[in-house]
Amino acid sequence: MEKELFISSLNTVRDQFDFDIEFADKMSSLFEDAFPTYYKHAALFDSIAELLSEGVENKVDTINWWMYELDFGRQYEEGCLSDKSGNIDVSTAEKLYEHLYA
Repeated sequence: MEKELFISSLNTVRDQFDFDIEFADKMSSLFEDAFPTYYKHAALFDSIAELLSEGVENKVDTINWWMYELDFGRQYEEGCLSDKSGNIDVSTAEKLYEHLYA
């Protein structure tokens, strides 16, 4: 996986995720009972994570964790990912790539 493709793909997913939440929130405020609070793109995002992890054994779970639990790295805190060498900084898509493909 090329680094720039990996980074731009995750940034595009992040931007779409943010847009979807903002749009759904605005529509919900206009039509309280007529619009869901969020889109359900999990299957699409999971498929993209699967593609991005191609060639890196067992890393799709790390990518999904980074997207959902760390909110695309925005909720990263030192120590949330570590190995015997110490802390692993995955605060950005670039740093996640470096961790996965090092």
